[in-house]
Amino acid sequence: MEFNLGKELGATEEPSAQRLTLYIPNKDRHGELIEGHQGWCTEAQELLTAIGDGATAFPPVDGTWRKPDGSDLWEQTKIVYTYIDPDKLVLCQTLILGSTPSANRGVLLGFRSLQPEVLGLTQH
Repeated sequence: MEFNLGKELGATEEPSAQRLTLYIPNKDRHGELIEGHQGWCTEAQELLTAIGDGATAFPPVDGTWRKPDGSDLWEQTKIVYTYIDPDKLVLCQTLILGSTPSANRGVLLGFRSLQPEVLGLTQH
């Protein structure tokens, strides 16, 4: 028996096969609360909405990661995701959310649209 879920639900387009997920912790690598965390979450959701024409954000969840000294850092992490068209996105080395190395984040990942004016951004 063949069953086409998209057709049964009335979908008019093929789904995007790629999901872009951002994990936004509330603490830096030293365990200090990140100032303006909610603003970062809002910016991330706005950015992913621009990239994927919609985004979903989960309430904070418990997260941990092992620090280089072997201790564990416990944090509240907000997860924001969107489904993307890979042709609309290019990985780059610049984080467009305005972070700098002094922000004490463990890992940073940045993205730039092929059409930065869509996101209200300028290319670096």
